[in-house]
Amino acid sequence: GSFEEVFIGAAANSAEMPVPGVLTQFVGKSGGNRFTGSLYFDYENESWQGTNLTPEQVQPKPNVAAAFRSDEANRLAGYKNLNLGTGGPAVKDKLWYYYAYLFQQNEVAQPPSGVIRDGTIFPTKLINHTGKVTYSLGTNNKFIAYLQHGTKKQPYRTDSVVGNPVHITKDSTLNQSSPSWVFKGEYQRTFGGNGFLEVRGGQFGYNFGMITNTDAPRYEDTVTLEVRGGGRDWLLKRRRNQYTAAYSWFLDGVFGGDHNFKLGAEYQDETGNTIWNSGYANQVVHLLSNGRPNQVRLYATPSSAKNGLKNYSAFLTDSFQFKRLTLNVGARFDRYTVWLPEQSHEAGRFFPTAQTFAEVSSVKTFNHVVPRFGAVYDLQGNGKTVLKANFGRFYFNPGVNLADSVNPNTSDQYSVYAWTDPNGNGAYDVGEEGVLTQRFGGTQNAFIDEGLTNSYTHEFSAFIERELITNVGLRVGYVWKKDYNGYQTMNELRPSSLFNVPVNVVDPGVDGVAGTSDDGTIRAFNIQTPIPGSRNVTTNVDGYEGTYKTLEVALNKRFSNRWSATLSYSYTKTAEFARAYAGNAFGSAVSGSSLAGGAPNNPNDATFNEFDNWNIKAHGTVDVGWGIRVTPVIKAQSGQPFGRIVSASLNYGTQLFLVEPIGTRRQENIVATDVRAEKYFTLAGKAKIGAFIDVFNLMNANPAFNLNWTTGPRFLFPSAVMPPRIMKLGIKVDF
Repeated sequence: GSFEEVFIGAAANSAEMPVPGVLTQFVGKSGGNRFTGSLYFDYENESWQGTNLTPEQVQPKPNVAAAFRSDEANRLAGYKNLNLGTGGPAVKDKLWYYYAYLFQQNEVAQPPSGVIRDGTIFPTKLINHTGKVTYSLGTNNKFIAYLQHGTKKQPYRTDSVVGNPVHITKDSTLNQSSPSWVFKGEYQRTFGGNGFLEVRGGQFGYNFGMITNTDAPRYEDTVTLEVRGGGRDWLLKRRRNQYTAAYSWFLDGVFGGDHNFKLGAEYQDETGNTIWNSGYANQVVHLLSNGRPNQVRLYATPSSAKNGLKNYSAFLTDSFQFKRLTLNVGARFDRYTVWLPEQSHEAGRFFPTAQTFAEVSSVKTFNHVVPRFGAVYDLQGNGKTVLKANFGRFYFNPGVNLADSVNPNTSDQYSVYAWTDPNGNGAYDVGEEGVLTQRFGGTQNAFIDEGLTNSYTHEFSAFIERELITNVGLRVGYVWKKDYNGYQTMNELRPSSLFNVPVNVVDPGVDGVAGTSDDGTIRAFNIQTPIPGSRNVTTNVDGYEGTYKTLEVALNKRFSNRWSATLSYSYTKTAEFARAYAGNAFGSAVSGSSLAGGAPNNPNDATFNEFDNWNIKAHGTVDVGWGIRVTPVIKAQSGQPFGRIVSASLNYGTQLFLVEPIGTRRQENIVATDVRAEKYFTLAGKAKIGAFIDVFNLMNANPAFNLNWTTGPRFLFPSAVMPPRIMKLGIKVDF
């Protein structure tokens, strides 16, 4: 409610954008010489909804718990959203203010990720305060101060090592209370009619904290995904200080056309501090495989890891118009310096000796100069047919994660050992650990390859836009993106060549029961013994790339004759390395990966995936009379492609096998139909009041958003199903 305008750019971004991805810009509301106010409130009630789970989704199979506890598991328990805003003059023509308040509470029967099987209602509460002060010093100078502060609260946040967890009770969840903020100070000045200067400085920051709801020992099952016992006591502090300046100037009739130049520079100083007050009860996570002891993860906590990044940037752009052709050209320079602040590590159960670590002012530095180019051509000179094309290179921002990958005091510090519970008491005892299979932190065994180069993206897009008839336009386009030069942390003491001991793994088949007719055999490899230790090196991996190709078609009819409509379709082909989709992991965990999800770190991993997806959306607005407007929205998208997963124990630990390539199976297509009806009233020529009714999932569809892909008793069980039909009422007041 506090935003005046929001801009989203998904492709064809100029040299002002440093990295690949989506550019989002928010313009906050400002006060003026007239006092104004706004109220927005919407509300949903548990009784205003249906049920849509089928008996197959609710009723348990023999010896298997139900996918959902009841036919109400995907229903809303409560929702309300209040926005208040006010603005006006503190000193007329000189000083203005704006303030907004948001309170939003959402309660659902099941969390958006994972499951809490005891039926605990999952609440989320958001509280935000926004303030903006604008001061005008004459006609050419303006000062702006802005602050937004918010808090997110989730007392039963799902969390696990295994991913997509099934929490038996709420006790194994975490209690989250996380404040975040953005503030800035800004100075603007105009120079004549063709120059504009903007200078600003500020900070984005948050304290993302989660604490355990019980102190009981932790157990997680890599096959059933069931989780029991207490969680971690964990806090991430992130601070990003930014200082920017840009000057724009306009030149007409120079070099045969009109120019809009913009020159800018920026400095960012970002730090992340990950604090583990406790890594679970007794610093231990017991990892089971279908109920049987398999591994233990021993945490070297308490710890406080600090990582840093400094970024220096400059860019120059020019928008040049010459007759029918408009060129948008630019270049930018970025310098990323990864560094480590001075820090220390306390002694703990599995870290007996306290340590201190000196500051490292430059762990790794990247310098990049990249081009951006765009062209718009009016084919006929009348604005009815326009051709657009763009190309750019975008380097990745390594963030603070690259520093963390070589920090001896890294944010995650644990060792994973084989464990069979030799004394049969169901809990880890000192001395029961077997082969060391993985280690993060605690020793100086992490390094950056001296030849490491940064990852980057090439992006090309081409569109044609045509006015077919008055108020009706067609847009057809193609976007090609490719990520290059991926890197991740690899254990150089365990290269793929050492995984050369053949072993057969039983695939129990779709029924998940060994010894039946659909059993198969997976050809796998154990590692040579004795199994080497670890020396982790963050390095570029040959062939670690990702390619994404999208075709888009959109037909748009602007509002006229009391109606408007838009119909769009997109088709995307993806070829990338990844080891998890929709909460389902199917490859060994890796750290420090720069691209989608990590390249293979042993020959048993199958993490290169090729698949396609499509999306269709149709929406419009109809003025049905009496001041009432109706807006229907239909959205359809292909279900997530997937393949069946098998979990097995090898001599180096638990290995996940993707026995069917991604795309062998596909989750249900998702089709949702929503509709809104709204009417506005004007009171005394000043206050504007709007009332609306929304109905979501009008057809009461019940596709599963997510399924369990792991072979076993819960294979193909849904973990998230589209909520049933529900109504929402709302009111908006502006005065």
